[in-house]
Amino acid sequence: MKINLGYLLFCCVAIEARAQEVPYYETPRNREIINNEIALPNLKTERIYWYVSGNAGIKISGKKLESTLGGEVLAKDLLNTFWEGYFGVNNNDKWQIELGYVGDPLSLNWQLIDKRTDNPIAPFKVARTESTIVLRFKKRLLTLDRVTKNSRINAIGGIQYTLGRQNENITEFNFRQPTLFTRGGFEDTIYVTGGFNQKAAPLAAEIGFEIIGRLATPIEIGFFTKYIINSREVLSSQIDIDSYYGEPRSTKLFLNGSNLMLGITFILQAQGGIRYLPDIN
Repeated sequence: MKINLGYLLFCCVAIEARAQEVPYYETPRNREIINNEIALPNLKTERIYWYVSGNAGIKISGKKLESTLGGEVLAKDLLNTFWEGYFGVNNNDKWQIELGYVGDPLSLNWQLIDKRTDNPIAPFKVARTESTIVLRFKKRLLTLDRVTKNSRINAIGGIQYTLGRQNENITEFNFRQPTLFTRGGFEDTIYVTGGFNQKAAPLAAEIGFEIIGRLATPIEIGFFTKYIINSREVLSSQIDIDSYYGEPRSTKLFLNGSNLMLGITFILQAQGGIRYLPDIN
Protein backbone atom coordinates (compact mmCIF):
# COMPACT_ATOMS: atom_id res chain seq x y z
CA MET A 1 0.00 0.00 0.00
CA LYS A 2 1.45 3.33 -1.02
CA ILE A 3 1.14 6.39 1.20
CA ASN A 4 1.02 9.77 -0.43
CA LEU A 5 3.32 11.87 1.74
CA GLY A 6 1.99 15.13 0.30
CA TYR A 7 -1.59 14.20 1.16
CA LEU A 8 -0.56 13.13 4.70
CA LEU A 9 1.26 16.41 5.30
CA PHE A 10 -1.78 18.34 4.09
CA CYS A 11 -4.03 16.47 6.54
CA CYS A 12 -1.70 17.14 9.46
CA VAL A 13 -1.61 20.87 8.71
CA ALA A 14 -5.40 20.94 8.38
CA ILE A 15 -5.86 19.10 11.69
CA GLU A 16 -3.44 21.48 13.45
CA ALA A 17 -5.17 24.53 12.01
CA ARG A 18 -8.55 23.15 13.11
CA ALA A 19 -7.18 22.51 16.58
CA GLN A 20 -6.03 26.13 16.84
CA GLU A 21 -9.36 27.45 15.64
CA VAL A 22 -10.99 26.48 18.94
CA PRO A 23 -10.48 28.41 21.15
CA TYR A 24 -7.61 30.40 19.59
CA TYR A 25 -9.79 32.12 17.00
CA GLU A 26 -12.95 32.40 19.10
CA THR A 27 -14.53 35.85 19.14
CA PRO A 28 -14.27 37.66 22.52
CA ARG A 29 -17.99 37.33 23.28
CA ASN A 30 -17.73 33.52 23.05
CA ARG A 31 -14.71 33.23 25.33
CA GLU A 32 -14.61 32.26 28.97
CA ILE A 33 -14.48 35.13 31.49
CA ILE A 34 -12.02 34.61 34.37
CA ASN A 35 -11.86 37.18 37.19
CA ASN A 36 -13.87 39.62 35.07
CA GLU A 37 -11.37 39.32 32.19
CA ILE A 38 -11.78 37.57 28.86
CA ALA A 39 -9.01 35.01 28.27
CA LEU A 40 -7.33 36.06 25.04
CA PRO A 41 -3.96 34.69 23.93
CA ASN A 42 -1.20 37.32 23.76
CA LEU A 43 -3.66 40.05 24.77
CA LYS A 44 -4.51 41.72 28.07
CA THR A 45 -7.86 43.19 29.00
CA GLU A 46 -8.20 46.81 30.15
CA ARG A 47 -11.55 47.97 31.54
CA ILE A 48 -12.84 51.52 31.94
CA TYR A 49 -15.44 52.26 34.65
CA TRP A 50 -17.61 55.28 35.36
CA TYR A 51 -18.59 55.57 39.00
CA VAL A 52 -20.22 57.61 41.73
CA SER A 53 -19.06 57.45 45.34
CA GLY A 54 -20.22 58.65 48.74
CA ASN A 55 -17.87 59.19 51.70
CA ALA A 56 -18.43 59.97 55.35
CA GLY A 57 -16.12 60.34 58.33
CA ILE A 58 -14.57 62.56 60.97
CA LYS A 59 -12.29 65.58 60.68
CA ILE A 60 -9.66 66.53 63.27
CA SER A 61 -8.40 70.10 62.88
CA GLY A 62 -5.10 71.32 64.29
CA LYS A 63 -5.10 74.56 66.29
CA LYS A 64 -2.67 76.78 68.17
CA LEU A 65 -3.00 79.00 71.24
CA GLU A 66 -0.30 81.68 71.18
CA SER A 67 -0.43 82.37 74.92
CA THR A 68 -2.18 80.50 77.71
CA LEU A 69 -2.61 83.60 79.90
CA GLY A 70 -1.57 81.63 82.97
CA GLY A 71 -4.22 78.98 82.35
CA GLU A 72 -7.15 81.38 81.97
CA VAL A 73 -7.94 80.24 78.42
CA LEU A 74 -8.26 76.59 77.46
CA ALA A 75 -8.51 75.47 73.81
CA LYS A 76 -10.97 72.60 73.45
CA ASP A 77 -11.17 69.88 70.82
CA LEU A 78 -14.23 69.43 68.63
CA LEU A 79 -14.72 66.22 66.64
CA ASN A 80 -16.43 67.20 63.39
CA THR A 81 -18.24 64.88 60.97
CA PHE A 82 -18.27 65.39 57.19
CA TRP A 83 -19.63 63.85 54.00
CA GLU A 84 -18.48 63.85 50.36
CA GLY A 85 -19.89 62.93 46.95
CA TYR A 86 -17.88 62.22 43.78
CA PHE A 87 -18.22 61.34 40.11
CA GLY A 88 -15.20 59.82 38.38
CA VAL A 89 -13.55 57.49 35.88
CA ASN A 90 -11.53 54.38 36.78
CA ASN A 91 -8.96 53.14 34.28
CA ASN A 92 -8.57 49.40 34.96
CA ASP A 93 -7.97 50.03 38.71
CA LYS A 94 -4.61 51.62 37.79
CA TRP A 95 -5.61 55.25 38.15
CA GLN A 96 -8.74 57.31 38.79
CA ILE A 97 -9.80 60.92 38.31
CA GLU A 98 -12.80 62.30 40.17
CA LEU A 99 -14.62 65.57 40.76
CA GLY A 100 -16.73 66.03 43.85
CA TYR A 101 -18.28 68.06 46.63
CA VAL A 102 -17.37 68.16 50.33
CA GLY A 103 -19.45 69.51 53.17
CA ASP A 104 -16.34 70.74 54.99
CA PRO A 105 -16.74 71.50 58.73
CA LEU A 106 -14.75 74.28 60.42
CA SER A 107 -14.86 74.90 64.15
CA LEU A 108 -13.01 76.67 66.94
CA ASN A 109 -13.78 76.38 70.64
CA TRP A 110 -12.23 77.82 73.80
CA GLN A 111 -13.11 78.02 77.48
CA LEU A 112 -12.44 80.84 79.94
CA ILE A 113 -11.20 79.50 83.29
CA ASP A 114 -11.12 81.12 86.73
CA LYS A 115 -7.46 80.48 87.52
CA ARG A 116 -8.05 80.79 91.28
CA THR A 117 -10.51 77.88 91.35
CA ASP A 118 -9.93 76.20 87.93
CA ASN A 119 -13.68 76.46 87.38
CA PRO A 120 -15.01 77.24 83.87
CA ILE A 121 -16.51 80.71 83.52
CA ALA A 122 -17.74 80.88 79.94
CA PRO A 123 -17.42 78.83 76.72
CA PHE A 124 -17.02 80.35 73.26
CA LYS A 125 -17.50 78.39 70.04
CA VAL A 126 -17.98 78.92 66.33
CA ALA A 127 -18.82 76.10 63.90
CA ARG A 128 -19.83 76.15 60.26
CA THR A 129 -20.00 73.82 57.26
CA GLU A 130 -18.58 75.14 54.00
CA SER A 131 -19.16 74.02 50.42
CA THR A 132 -15.92 72.78 48.84
CA ILE A 133 -15.22 71.49 45.32
CA VAL A 134 -12.47 68.86 44.99
CA LEU A 135 -10.50 67.63 41.97
CA ARG A 136 -8.70 64.42 42.93
CA PHE A 137 -6.32 61.92 41.34
CA LYS A 138 -5.78 58.36 42.61
CA LYS A 139 -2.96 55.98 41.69
CA ARG A 140 -2.79 52.30 42.56
CA LEU A 141 0.18 51.52 44.78
CA LEU A 142 -0.40 47.85 45.45
CA THR A 143 -2.78 45.03 44.50
CA LEU A 144 -3.54 43.11 47.68
CA ASP A 145 -5.00 39.99 46.05
CA ARG A 146 -3.02 38.85 43.01
CA VAL A 147 -5.54 36.14 42.10
CA THR A 148 -8.90 37.93 42.01
CA LYS A 149 -7.39 41.46 41.90
CA ASN A 150 -10.40 42.71 43.84
CA SER A 151 -8.58 44.73 46.53
CA ARG A 152 -5.94 47.43 46.29
CA ILE A 153 -4.24 50.39 47.99
CA ASN A 154 -4.46 53.78 46.25
CA ALA A 155 -2.47 56.95 46.78
CA ILE A 156 -4.58 60.14 46.82
CA GLY A 157 -3.70 63.67 45.75
CA GLY A 158 -6.05 66.56 45.17
CA ILE A 159 -6.89 70.26 45.19
CA GLN A 160 -9.78 71.81 47.11
CA TYR A 161 -11.57 75.09 46.43
CA THR A 162 -14.04 76.46 48.97
CA LEU A 163 -16.93 78.42 47.49
CA GLY A 164 -17.84 81.81 48.91
CA ARG A 165 -15.17 81.96 51.60
CA GLN A 166 -14.17 85.55 52.34
CA ASN A 167 -12.56 87.71 54.99
CA GLU A 168 -15.19 88.48 57.61
CA ASN A 169 -15.88 89.01 61.28
CA ILE A 170 -18.10 86.12 62.28
CA THR A 171 -19.03 87.30 65.75
CA GLU A 172 -17.89 89.67 68.49
CA PHE A 173 -18.21 89.53 72.27
CA ASN A 174 -17.80 92.02 75.09
CA PHE A 175 -18.81 91.05 78.62
CA ARG A 176 -17.75 91.13 82.24
CA GLN A 177 -17.71 88.21 84.66
CA PRO A 178 -17.38 88.35 88.49
CA THR A 179 -14.87 85.84 89.82
CA LEU A 180 -14.59 84.03 93.18
CA PHE A 181 -17.16 85.19 95.75
CA THR A 182 -15.85 85.96 99.24
CA ARG A 183 -17.37 87.27 102.49
CA GLY A 184 -16.65 90.83 101.39
CA GLY A 185 -18.14 90.30 97.92
CA PHE A 186 -16.72 89.20 94.61
CA GLU A 187 -12.93 89.04 94.65
CA ASP A 188 -12.54 90.57 91.19
CA THR A 189 -14.33 91.23 87.91
CA ILE A 190 -12.97 90.05 84.56
CA TYR A 191 -13.64 91.99 81.35
CA VAL A 192 -13.43 89.98 78.15
CA THR A 193 -13.53 91.39 74.61
CA GLY A 194 -12.76 89.80 71.24
CA GLY A 195 -14.39 87.81 68.50
CA PHE A 196 -14.12 85.13 65.83
CA ASN A 197 -12.78 85.93 62.37
CA GLN A 198 -12.53 84.06 59.09
CA LYS A 199 -9.82 84.37 56.42
CA ALA A 200 -10.66 83.98 52.72
CA ALA A 201 -7.93 81.43 51.70
CA PRO A 202 -10.16 79.24 49.48
CA LEU A 203 -7.45 76.85 48.20
CA ALA A 204 -6.19 73.73 49.98
CA ALA A 205 -4.26 70.58 49.06
CA GLU A 206 -4.85 67.00 50.14
CA ILE A 207 -2.71 63.86 50.21
CA GLY A 208 -3.52 60.42 51.58
CA PHE A 209 -4.28 56.82 50.80
CA GLU A 210 -7.23 54.42 50.73
CA ILE A 211 -7.83 50.67 50.91
CA ILE A 212 -10.52 49.49 48.47
CA GLY A 213 -12.22 46.10 48.15
CA ARG A 214 -14.62 45.02 45.39
CA LEU A 215 -17.66 43.17 46.75
CA ALA A 216 -19.15 42.59 43.30
CA THR A 217 -18.54 43.95 39.81
CA PRO A 218 -20.48 47.20 40.41
CA ILE A 219 -19.87 47.69 44.17
CA GLU A 220 -16.73 48.67 46.11
CA ILE A 221 -16.19 49.75 49.72
CA GLY A 222 -13.11 51.04 51.49
CA PHE A 223 -11.42 53.10 54.18
CA PHE A 224 -9.37 56.25 53.69
CA THR A 225 -7.22 58.77 55.52
CA LYS A 226 -6.32 62.20 54.14
CA TYR A 227 -4.14 65.04 55.34
CA ILE A 228 -5.48 68.46 54.32
CA ILE A 229 -3.14 71.45 54.13
CA ASN A 230 -4.65 74.91 54.02
CA SER A 231 -3.73 78.42 55.17
CA ARG A 232 -3.19 79.26 58.83
CA GLU A 233 -5.86 81.26 60.60
CA VAL A 234 -8.76 80.27 58.33
CA LEU A 235 -10.63 80.57 61.63
CA SER A 236 -9.22 82.60 64.51
CA SER A 237 -10.27 84.20 67.77
CA GLN A 238 -8.68 87.26 69.37
CA ILE A 239 -9.16 87.29 73.15
CA ASP A 240 -8.42 90.34 75.36
CA ILE A 241 -8.82 90.08 79.14
CA ASP A 242 -8.69 92.83 81.75
CA SER A 243 -9.74 93.08 85.41
CA TYR A 244 -9.83 95.50 88.37
CA TYR A 245 -6.77 94.04 90.06
CA GLY A 246 -4.83 92.59 87.16
CA GLU A 247 -2.90 93.69 84.12
CA PRO A 248 -4.45 93.60 80.63
CA ARG A 249 -3.64 90.39 78.77
CA SER A 250 -4.41 89.01 75.35
CA THR A 251 -4.07 85.81 73.37
CA LYS A 252 -5.02 84.39 69.99
CA LEU A 253 -6.44 80.99 69.13
CA PHE A 254 -6.46 79.85 65.49
CA LEU A 255 -6.55 76.86 63.17
CA ASN A 256 -2.98 76.10 62.12
CA GLY A 257 -3.72 74.69 58.67
CA SER A 258 -3.29 70.97 59.40
CA ASN A 259 -6.33 68.70 59.20
CA LEU A 260 -6.79 64.94 59.32
CA MET A 261 -9.84 63.32 57.71
CA LEU A 262 -10.72 59.65 58.31
CA GLY A 263 -13.68 57.81 56.87
CA ILE A 264 -15.33 55.13 54.78
CA THR A 265 -16.23 55.17 51.08
CA PHE A 266 -18.96 53.42 49.09
CA ILE A 267 -18.57 53.19 45.30
CA LEU A 268 -21.12 52.21 42.66
CA GLN A 269 -19.64 51.77 39.19
CA ALA A 270 -20.60 50.73 35.68
CA GLN A 271 -18.32 49.48 32.94
CA GLY A 272 -17.92 52.13 30.28
CA GLY A 273 -15.66 50.28 27.86
CA ILE A 274 -13.06 47.57 27.38
CA ARG A 275 -9.82 47.42 25.38
CA TYR A 276 -7.56 44.56 24.34
CA LEU A 277 -3.85 45.43 24.38
CA PRO A 278 -0.85 43.38 23.13
CA ASP A 279 0.79 41.36 25.89
CA ILE A 280 3.80 39.88 24.10
CA ASN A 281 7.19 39.81 25.81
